[in-house]
Amino acid sequence: TKHQVAREREVYVNRGRSDGRITVLVPEVKGTVPTGVTLLHVRLADHLSAGAARTVLSSYRGRYPALRNAVMETEPVFRDDILSDVAVLDLLTAPIQTLADRWRSDG
Repeated sequence: TKHQVAREREVYVNRGRSDGRITVLVPEVKGTVPTGVTLLHVRLADHLSAGAARTVLSSYRGRYPALRNAVMETEPVFRDDILSDVAVLDLLTAPIQTLADRWRSDG
């Protein structure tokens, strides 16, 4: 994961496999060359308001448009209000299709 973060030069949030702690990996870059990775152990809020969740997802790895597109493949509307019901860690780390299932009208 650290190598991926350095190569992609994008922030990455995950849960540690062995200890379960939430980490944020931040690439260090000089110019366009990756020079290292900073690992931060963090605590996240359990939930966010729908507006705050949308802002976070719009700024993190293109997850908001990816989620919206996945939902709109099967649903007539994308309801932002459902974002506030989803745990922040899930919004940032769960597979998009898994998140999209929460919007299914038959679920």
